[in-house]
Amino acid sequence: MRTLVALALVATVAIAGGASASPAGAAVGPAARPASCKLLKNAEITAALDQPAGPGTDEIVPEVCQWPLLATADRAPGTVNSFVERGARAREDFAIAVDFAAGEGERVPDLGRKAVYNPSVGALYVLADRSTLFYVQANLYAADKTRITDGLRESLVELANRVEPRV
Repeated sequence: MRTLVALALVATVAIAGGASASPAGAAVGPAARPASCKLLKNAEITAALDQPAGPGTDEIVPEVCQWPLLATADRAPGTVNSFVERGARAREDFAIAVDFAAGEGERVPDLGRKAVYNPSVGALYVLADRSTLFYVQANLYAADKTRITDGLRESLVELANRVEPRV
């Protein structure tokens, strides 16, 4: 159920265009960082999405880490979210994520694992092994605040390949 709450919240934030920046000083210190905030580094996000990323925080939901994407000349602020779940429910929750994609989900065989991309929320869900599920999700916006979807799947695959050895 925890995964469903995280999925629903991130989807709601994505659909609502919830591009928010973290308040000053809100970043979680390295020793206290939740597992989801250890999955990616700011520089990796910046490189994959071609937009500067700020520090990750878990202020939305403790299990979900969110990095703000900073505004540029041609991009509005956005966000990147990650989540990791370990344990017996991972396979079941991956199946729920596939159902959540409701027919528009795209299998991502080039990851070499069970993976599905949900274009409506810009999320890539990966069942890394029988008991580890993670996802990476991004909200990218043009300067006029229209959602950017071109190339997003490929960028999320690049990020997922960074995450995989860390889970």
